[in-house]
Amino acid sequence: MQLPKENASYTHRVSYGLYVARRLRRAKFISLATAVTAATAEVKSKGRARDDAAEPILEALADRDAADLDLDAIAQNTRANLGGRSKDAAKLAPYTSIFPDGIDFYIAATLSEEVKNYQTLIERIQKYLPTDDLARAQIPALTQGISDFQDASNALTKARNAKGLQQTDLDIAEDAWTRALNRVYGYLIEQHSKGSFVESFFPKPSRTAKLDATP
Repeated sequence: MQLPKENASYTHRVSYGLYVARRLRRAKFISLATAVTAATAEVKSKGRARDDAAEPILEALADRDAADLDLDAIAQNTRANLGGRSKDAAKLAPYTSIFPDGIDFYIAATLSEEVKNYQTLIERIQKYLPTDDLARAQIPALTQGISDFQDASNALTKARNAKGLQQTDLDIAEDAWTRALNRVYGYLIEQHSKGSFVESFFPKPSRTAKLDATP
């Protein structure tokens, strides 16, 4: 008996298990077929749940990246506004007070520094621009962008943790599946000795791959 490799996709185990269960049922080993069917169904269920758990991760990633780009756009608009006010505006305050390290301090911030750096941008705008300066109108958008980024980051962490739990459930189901197949194999050997009859219930890896590729 050659079971799918340990690092094989759960779908290989499902294909393999369905084949074995059907062969056992055809040979009237009903209780063995039932055990393999149940173990295979559990692997399929946990595998699909793990796959489904990836969807919220992608959604949270999209939300986080969108919030990041929104914040970058606001920073670039603010720079353009302040730097375009005169020929030398980019060399003078308030531009130099708000962008002392250049625009990259904000738009090239790492994920761990994103919130802190953009909060710094808000603080600098509040401190160095007069209350009637039009560029201060960016503050609400920056505040919302930071909130959106934090919400998406928290959702991403939660989704990744959830997928991790689903992966653990799948690992447990796959381990139980392997033990179930080994018990069936051991029982058949006890009853019929090791040989072509027993081996015929268990597909070779190449046959399993074909089964997995069949719609």
